[in-house]
Amino acid sequence: IHTGLIRAATTEAELAGVMAHEIAHVTQRHIARRIDNTKGWDLASAALLLAAIAAGGADPALVQAALGLGMGISYQQQVNYTRAHELEADRLGIQMLSAAGYAPEGMAGFFKRIAAQSRLYGEGIPEILRTHPVSTTRLAEARSREQDLPDGAAERSLIFGLMQARAELAAYDLSSEKLARFPSSWEGDPLVGQYGRANA
Repeated sequence: IHTGLIRAATTEAELAGVMAHEIAHVTQRHIARRIDNTKGWDLASAALLLAAIAAGGADPALVQAALGLGMGISYQQQVNYTRAHELEADRLGIQMLSAAGYAPEGMAGFFKRIAAQSRLYGEGIPEILRTHPVSTTRLAEARSREQDLPDGAAERSLIFGLMQARAELAAYDLSSEKLARFPSSWEGDPLVGQYGRANA
């Protein structure tokens, strides 16, 4: 959990949704499973390279092509495996989120905001090559799962507001910048505004 994440969330349920997703990665041993999965592909890539060297002999273009193919296959397998892990972490995370008493729509709400922000930065890497794409499929699946779960706390709590104020203040060095974030005409929760201004 870092200050950027706290500042980016609009509700405690969104922050809890990200945490639940990451906890699911740990409980499902995704890192260990990915390492086990890539061992076989490293051997397959090495075998493909050796076969190309043996067959190609003096043709360096054939060796180069085999090396590129082996690396490409290995990378695509890693991307596919990571995507499966992301979907599994989404599915289990939303269940954890609900079981903890938070609104399950917190996860999809955060996904939606990430997707909107990524559009502002441009497309960058094509979605097919991204390991953590926030696709319409991922959003739709999160929305579908939340329908089957009981409602939970979705409102913005005072404690969360105070945490966000602290995180916001930590992002700026100058007192004038900090005061500008919490003006006397603060429109949010008055206690959060007073807390932020006092700390600034």
